[in-house]
Amino acid sequence: MCLLMFPITMIIASHNHQSVGLITGLMCLPFSWIVEHWVGYFHTIARTSGVVIVWLLFPEYRFEAVSLVSVIT
Repeated sequence: MCLLMFPITMIIASHNHQSVGLITGLMCLPFSWIVEHWVGYFHTIARTSGVVIVWLLFPEYRFEAVSLVSVIT
């Protein structure tokens, strides 16, 4: 199920490359449910929150800021 998100992500990225950080972070949610481990839930919440925060705080550096949040999480 998680791997099926990649084609959707690539289609959306071709139109709006700045949304990739948020979409790829959401792939951890079903994975965490499947393997029954908390780390995917934490990753999804931390990455989604971080991407939204830097998206709003640094509009001129969105690409760099979203990438940084992705690397840190």
